Amino acid sequence: MLLLGLGIVLGKLKFDSLRGTSLIHLAVWAYLVVNMVSLLAGSDDNLRFMVITFYMVGIFYFIKMYVTSEATMRLVMFGYLASALLSVALLTLDYTGIGPGGIFVVNNRAKALFKDANVFGPYLVIVILFLIDEIWRPHLIRKSPVLKLLAVTALAAALFLSFSRAAWGNLALALAVYGLLNLRQVTGKIVVRGLFFGVLAVLILAVIVNATGLQEFLLWRATAVQNYDFDRLAAQQEAVRQGFANLLGLGPGMMDIGFYSPHSLYARSFGEHGILGFAALVLLLGALLVQSFTHAVRVTDRVYGLSPKVVFASAVGLFFQQLCHRYTALAPFLVSPRAALDSGRLSATS
Repeated sequence: MLLLGLGIVLGKLKFDSLRGTSLIHLAVWAYLVVNMVSLLAGSDDNLRFMVITFYMVGIFYFIKMYVTSEATMRLVMFGYLASALLSVALLTLDYTGIGPGGIFVVNNRAKALFKDANVFGPYLVIVILFLIDEIWRPHLIRKSPVLKLLAVTALAAALFLSFSRAAWGNLALALAVYGLLNLRQVTGKIVVRGLFFGVLAVLILAVIVNATGLQEFLLWRATAVQNYDFDRLAAQQEAVRQGFANLLGLGPGMMDIGFYSPHSLYARSFGEHGILGFAALVLLLGALLVQSFTHAVRVTDRVYGLSPKVVFASAVGLFFQQLCHRYTALAPFLVSPRAALDSGRLSATS
């Protein structure tokens, strides 16, 4: 929030970049208003959840107004990549026994500096797609294809070691969508290379699992339905019931108090913010998805160096993951900066 204020005062943030996305702004502020109104139905503990919400909205507007050139886009994506690779380095410390242990890997699941492995996993998806796109069609990172390939391998391994089924599905779906969007540009040579590196990746993961002794844990985590999934489903049903029973919902964060967590952004929002909150969420996610898809299909070039296809594919993957996990309940604002990178300005390049 401080950076947002300083950027506006110093003239580093461009208000012109906010044009052309009226529906998204309407949905964001509708979601905020519903959050504040639902505070009336909750407790004092709700305030900290509201602070997180405003923080994420601040990130949304900062990135949207800051990224107005290829140079600023490169800085943002390099920062994202650096943080992801730092996470991999920290995990390596724990897995090799050099680090203190039990900090970056907890209960056999990689989480780095994140609160939970289910948060860490999806964080890596967009940067993996970004690097794949840069390997195929270099732009922001024109050199070192081998280093980019090694980075993709390391990040994919880290995501795998989060042992988050939803994150696995997130990446698989995002890759599938990205491939479909680029289907016309795919040649036989690219398919062969893709299959080769896919098989190589599986072999590398097999070596990692064997070296870390996680074979049984992997088999357990890879089970499609776990016993606790039934508790989550029951919690989601309860969230929907609470949403219908309370017009304003239970209040921000209240599904964690007295209830088993629903682990779903959509069910959670319905229970905590009621029908109006759910409607605002659907409006926001729908606006982001439709606009991102439109840009991904219409724009053949990069926007400030980033492919709209990468943005849309990662958004689809993340929205899917939010069916299974609540981390965070503010997921629309995690993907909003990504959509903001190409929204509103793409019409000028299409």
